[in-house]
Amino acid sequence: MNNPEALEFPAFQLSCKDIATIEIIKKKSTIWWENTFGTYYYLVIIRFAPDVGEKFMRFVKSSPELMLGEDHSIPKKYVQLSAHGKRMRSDAPLLDGLSKAEVILTKRTLEGSLEIAHTLCSAKAPLTMRVERTIGIESVPLPER
Repeated sequence: MNNPEALEFPAFQLSCKDIATIEIIKKKSTIWWENTFGTYYYLVIIRFAPDVGEKFMRFVKSSPELMLGEDHSIPKKYVQLSAHGKRMRSDAPLLDGLSKAEVILTKRTLEGSLEIAHTLCSAKAPLTMRVERTIGIESVPLPER
């Protein structure tokens, strides 16, 4: 299955109160070789409020395991998130991180990562993002929406 987004699985519903923080990290791309989206990708880190993690992990356990990757050889739990009736889509489900504390979604564009943050909870959307540089990580302001 190369495009799990084409399937509609149950999504884990989130509200603003379910989220402790949202962070965006801009990383040098080693994932996508085509230059369509530039040389960076973005991680959207959604940290849960204390009472959400256990419920989320139960949802993960009950979610389908799909065979992903170009040759359909990589088993991966596939989890979708939803807020305000809108699904949060990762551009690279194989790279998503799922834990009791947080979810990490991968987006190809800054606009896509900002859309996720603001759809989930505008009040907790970050004002800055961390940018991976050759000499370390820098915090830079995000564009206003």
